[in-house]
Amino acid sequence: MARLDAGQTKLAHSFKSLREKWDIAQEYWKDRVRVEFEEKYLKELEDRVRGTSAAMARLSEMLSRAEKECR
Repeated sequence: MARLDAGQTKLAHSFKSLREKWDIAQEYWKDRVRVEFEEKYLKELEDRVRGTSAAMARLSEMLSRAEKECR
């Protein structure tokens, strides 16, 4: 499970880093294209990252239970 947990952690940290960089970019990029980019790509990516992270957590839990049952 450690590998799955590590992947989930890496995904969360990577997306957090992206959001931090995006916040900085927004200070300089202030037109409609930026807003469209955020709406079209970043919001969808954020939803997918959250969904993937939740699925990874469920899978990790299921694998842990299966491992315990096999002992």
